[in-house]
This record gives sequence, C-alpha cells and structure tokens, in this order.
Amino acid sequence: METTFPLLTAALAAAARQGIEAELIALEPRTIDPAPTVRLGVDGHAMSFVVDLKPDLAQNTLADAVSALDRFPANKRKLLVARHVSPPLAQALKERDVAFLDTVGNAYLRLPGVLVWVTGRKLPAAVGAVSATPRAFQHKGLKLMFGLMVKPGLAEAPYRQIVAETGVALGTVTCVMRDLQGMGYLTAAGRRRKLRGTRNLLDDWASAYRHSLRPRLLIGRYNTSHMESWQDWRPENHGALWGGESAAAVLTDNPAPELLTLYTDQPTVQLIEDHNLHGVKRGELEARVEIRRKFWTMAPAHAHPAVTPPALIYADLLATGSERCVVAAETLYAAHLARFFE
Repeated sequence: METTFPLLTAALAAAARQGIEAELIALEPRTIDPAPTVRLGVDGHAMSFVVDLKPDLAQNTLADAVSALDRFPANKRKLLVARHVSPPLAQALKERDVAFLDTVGNAYLRLPGVLVWVTGRKLPAAVGAVSATPRAFQHKGLKLMFGLMVKPGLAEAPYRQIVAETGVALGTVTCVMRDLQGMGYLTAAGRRRKLRGTRNLLDDWASAYRHSLRPRLLIGRYNTSHMESWQDWRPENHGALWGGESAAAVLTDNPAPELLTLYTDQPTVQLIEDHNLHGVKRGELEARVEIRRKFWTMAPAHAHPAVTPPALIYADLLATGSERCVVAAETLYAAHLARFFE
C-alpha cells in the first residue's frame, strides 16, 4: 500500500483499519495531469476512484476543493483525501455526495450496495499539534512556490540561489521543499530536484493564495473618473503591473474589466494622482480600482512588460468568485499556462 504520496498512504492505512479494502492501482491520466487511482471495497463490493489530495481541508477552502474535482474526467468516480475531515466538513461533503477519506478513518463512500459513513474521529494529540497548514501553503511558502512555478528550473538550483531569487529564508526553503515532496509536487533524487508543474499544483496554489497571501497585499481600493481610458494608462511608468481582470484583458480577448488591479512595490502617490484615484466613499458602489503590493522580485521566464505573471492573473481571477472571471481564467489557462502546467 506504500505510495509516493505520504498523505494517501496514511489515509489508505486508516481505511484498511476500518475494514475497507484499500489498494493503490496506478497513476490514472487526468484531463491535465496524472493523479493516483485507488480501489476501495467492502465485502467484495468495490469501486475505483481517482484521488485529489487536499492536505488541510477547511471550511474556507471547501468550495474550491469540490470545484476542483470537475477537472477529472466525468466518467471517473472522485475521492477527496485530507489529513482530517471535521464533522461539519464531513456533513457538507456528504450532502454534496463527495466521497472522502482522511488519515484517522473518517470516510464517506457509496459503493455498490454499501454505504460507508464514519465521522467524529479526531486527530491524536501528537498529530494535531503539527497538523497546521503546511509551510508550503502559508504566506511565505506561497511566495516561494510562486517563484518555482514562474521560473522553470529554479527548483533544481542550490537552496541559497533559491533564497536569493525569491527573498524567503533558507529555513522556509528547506521546509517548503520537504512539504512539496511529501505532497508529490516535487521529485528528488539525491541533489537533483524537479517540480511537477501540474494543473493541480496551480489550483492548490491559487486557492491558498486567495485565503492566505492575497489579503496581506492590499494597499487600497479606489474609484476613478478615468475608468473608460484604462487602456491608455501606462502603469509600468509608475513601477506597477496590471493584474487580475485588467491583465487578462491585455493578454486575451476577454471583455473590458469591471475591476482594475495593479501590483507595485513603488510609492503610489503619483499613480493615484495621475489617474484621479480616490478612496471609496460612503454610498458608492464597489471599488473600480485596487492596488496590491508586488511580492516577487525575480523576472519570470514568461513575463509580459505590462502585466503580472499569468499564474498570478489566473489566481486573481478565481479569487473574485465571479462566473465571468472563472471563464476568463480558463481562457487564460489555455492560452498562456497549459504549456507550463500540463
């Protein structure tokens, strides 16, 4: 039952202790990248499931995790595997008819003639003490992961070069690399390392970015009388780059943005003055412009002179929750990201 995915190994072992026959079959092709496939059964009633690993499933990431299952082929049964699924999360997944396992034996499975429903099992105290969000998905880890995704080959560099390129501490690099290897996103043979740049990695990063790093980056939200002429703005003259909807409109045929997003690591006084930006006033509708702090320093291999890297544009689009932006994210993925993440 040993796999290259420690989380899955633990979950299958917990299922076996519950009397569930659990077997890793293979890496089953997805529409985008390979994923583990397992066979689960009770008393000879068995089914195969393609697995999506979500180490630290939580209430604020549940919707993203369920939506991500749609990326698997429609004819495959899907299984979420997490470190721990609390009773409220278990009930929410059961109501959505989403099969799951965790590492302590909680489970929801519909097999031919059999329903498996186990909830309420807690993580042991020793495990619970270290079960916080992995360093890879904390805000500093997300900065490092971003660097690895947008600069191909950086994962193979010496750790001190990775530190210099991404601006994170050596200890963070060590921990994050270990996390990524444990989740199957990084392969390592001796000193040779390779990032498995898959769609699943991009989606997991985008989801964690939305909840952990993105809120820390907001400088301000504004309105402007110059919205219609946004394409004439030259944010690069102020050390800024387009992100989100505005960047997607620059790179693709997406419609005009409803929200302009700018990332910068420079003072914003002149940018605000030149484009007549003013803070959102009472009684006004939602902001039309947002400025966020640029958190990366390396020059990505697929950079555009006026926009943020496509991986960040993709994450910003998904973070809005808007249907039109989700569609725009898929268009952007096909045009600018698929060749890096397939």
